[in-house]
Amino acid sequence: MNLFRCLLFGFALFCLVSCTEPVAGNSMETENSISVQAVNYAGGPMSNAKVLVRPAWFVADSSTTLADTNAFIRNETTDQYGWVEIKGLPQGKYTVEIRSKSLSVFATVDHRDTAVAEVFSELVLSPTGTLKGKIALSTDAKKAWVQIYGLDYVVATDSTGAFCFKALPSGVVRIRSIAEGYSSILAEDLSDVYASRIVDMGVIGLPAIGTEDPATWQYAKSLPLDSLVSDWMLPLYDSTIVTIRLNENNFNFSEAASDGLDLRVENENGEHLPYERVRWDSDPKRAVIRVRVSETLVSGPSFLVLRWGHTNAIDRAGNNVWVGIPDSVRRVLNSVWVDDFEDGDTATGFPDPIPACHWYISNSDSVTVSPTSEEGFAKTLETDTAGRGGIVAHLSYVSKGRGWALLGTTLGGYKSLATLDSIVFWARGSGIISLAFDKLKTPTEGKAWAHFSLDSTWTRYSVKPTNLLNADSIGGNIGWDAVKDSVSNITFLGNSGTDFWIDDIHLYGVDRDDLK
Repeated sequence: MNLFRCLLFGFALFCLVSCTEPVAGNSMETENSISVQAVNYAGGPMSNAKVLVRPAWFVADSSTTLADTNAFIRNETTDQYGWVEIKGLPQGKYTVEIRSKSLSVFATVDHRDTAVAEVFSELVLSPTGTLKGKIALSTDAKKAWVQIYGLDYVVATDSTGAFCFKALPSGVVRIRSIAEGYSSILAEDLSDVYASRIVDMGVIGLPAIGTEDPATWQYAKSLPLDSLVSDWMLPLYDSTIVTIRLNENNFNFSEAASDGLDLRVENENGEHLPYERVRWDSDPKRAVIRVRVSETLVSGPSFLVLRWGHTNAIDRAGNNVWVGIPDSVRRVLNSVWVDDFEDGDTATGFPDPIPACHWYISNSDSVTVSPTSEEGFAKTLETDTAGRGGIVAHLSYVSKGRGWALLGTTLGGYKSLATLDSIVFWARGSGIISLAFDKLKTPTEGKAWAHFSLDSTWTRYSVKPTNLLNADSIGGNIGWDAVKDSVSNITFLGNSGTDFWIDDIHLYGVDRDDLK
């Protein structure tokens, strides 16, 4: 198994106090180094003892102890006085373990960039202890692996899920279990280890979200919360939803799980916040995360913390971030009006701050339309007399063969509608109406579309991306995946009839920042 990935820290937030105390008055001049001394119970130096330095997020591979393969791993030996200096260590939270025959000790070191070496107090080696327990295996798992964060130990369970570490340093350890074929951990928990004693953890289960240790995540990034709240979202009422958009310019997708399962979102106090991954595409390196935050959190100088880089993490994303938020608020935050035509002009009905775009008319050579493109879109607007009321758009056409009549609007550039849940519109008429999302004037131009039969009764259409046709190159159809990140136009095409009416066009699952 390849459980350890040699990754660099993208950004680190470490504010925990070290469980060892620096000793004042050191004279070492080595930059970014730490120095510790190993002693026995009598205070005598432990020379030639093995020293293993591992980052807090480290877990041992199932095969062997890792060599010094990257900046975060160190394997050293104490000198004749029991001292060891770890040079050039990047900032971060580490576990320093010292072993000598049946004695051992470990300590957590919160290391920061330093101009001189940090010297830490004596680490007293004591007899090792035994830790055992049981993992609940599924029926198709023959065994599991049990690892300890920050320490270079790993054991396999037997066929019943029982495991035993026979020689661990005393202290509090966090263990986890994984198995072949399972993307997430099977179990995780904390336990005390006592010198010369056996501790039985019993059956270990999955951790609650509040019990996860942030230090076992390799990467972190802070985001000022006010940068995620646009003016159009104000005023805020109680809880609200903010959207985090990640791309290759602000996030290294190679450091995270390919499906984003290891992502965590916290407030500045380390409390987990409800979130959903609306989108996570490692290729083309784009993600959209919606996070539920309180109004009091947004109103202060607060920030969110993203964490990622955790092999076999449990998926903590949910789909209930909107629960309890009024429908009227959700409509404002998570949908965009395209037009209801009540203004009676050619401009779309996009709300601020989306720039106004304009409707247009077009047709193929074999089709005559009324009104024509020269007469302009405003001529299509009329008061409905078929039971809907209000102003609607109406386009008549006569076809001399196969062809189409079109009403469409630009989006003022290429927009990502990748999180689109659905587009809703009303239509009636004769023949076929096609809804299309166009990607025009690019080397890979084309569309994604769906077709519907019309009749004289107004019908509400709710079209999801899954309702669009698979790519087949017919009529330029390249499919939704090829279009969704660069939609330039939304169009309605009529054919095989004489006219069509449309009204009340609404996009759901996107917000104003997607289109501005």
